[in-house]
Amino acid sequence: MNKLLEQWGSKFKDARVSSIRGGIWQVESADERFILKRRRNRTKVFDEYELMNWLQQNDLPISQLLYSTEDVPWGGRSGSIYVLYPFLEGMSGTELQNLNIPLAIDIGASLAKLHRAFSQYEAVEKFPSFDIFNEVASFGWPTIHGYVKSPFRSKLQELEQAIGGDFVNNYEMLERQLVHGDFHLGNIVVGDNKLLGILDFDRVRMGVRVFDLCYFTCAVLSHTFKNSLKKDDWLTFTKSFIKGYIKKQSLTKIEAHSYFYVMCLIIIVSAAMNLDAGNTEQADQNISILFWLYDQHDYLQPMLENAILEDIQKQIN
Repeated sequence: MNKLLEQWGSKFKDARVSSIRGGIWQVESADERFILKRRRNRTKVFDEYELMNWLQQNDLPISQLLYSTEDVPWGGRSGSIYVLYPFLEGMSGTELQNLNIPLAIDIGASLAKLHRAFSQYEAVEKFPSFDIFNEVASFGWPTIHGYVKSPFRSKLQELEQAIGGDFVNNYEMLERQLVHGDFHLGNIVVGDNKLLGILDFDRVRMGVRVFDLCYFTCAVLSHTFKNSLKKDDWLTFTKSFIKGYIKKQSLTKIEAHSYFYVMCLIIIVSAAMNLDAGNTEQADQNISILFWLYDQHDYLQPMLENAILEDIQKQIN
């Protein structure tokens, strides 16, 4: 691994390398820390590098990929490619012990700033498109229906009908732009109730704008789901997160109405992906969250919608 790292300079010759998880390592060289990640596609890495340059110009808190001695933002070994970037100091969002309102507001505002920068980026054609609704229809529902046993199948069918009936037309009218695609607690760095950094731009794509908000909301719910006390704080945290976003970037009425349903779509795809990977324990939690959301529909859907509409109205006034 050190031979690979020397492609970024001789200072890495004696660097200490420790595995974080599959394909990701922490690198320590003298008093500096870095993250090394395995990647698949050189073209995508270069597109990501150019996008991150744009984000830096717009004062987003990111850690840019480092150029190697070959004057490219990657290194190679045994047919694989790797990227290296400076470690962002702070605490991973996954280490949060409490869901507090000031932090939620700042995360929302930071995501809005990221979305504004994304919307002004010109080279959008370099990134793939992602249609969460089609992904659910072609992959999510078939996979989950093949797994869920009676008596839960009837509830699953009710949810499928509700999403198809209440949401399909609104989905086509949702705002679309570049989105982060993987905005969750593990991809943010926090400290002193502030967002200090945003990580991992390898899943940026064209999609519905509200996807990133709903994805983060789902991730926080999943993080707290087994703790009933923290789960009770989730809605307050979510409303504060949305409030922070709307302070910087307005949402539409259709996005307000669709928020709950996009959350459901994300959970469905997450469950299907976990089932496809053989991770049935995590899939079971995804499905439990999905059914919990459905059971709370009459409360949560209007609550989330009204929270967005109220904040939109405040910004207008």
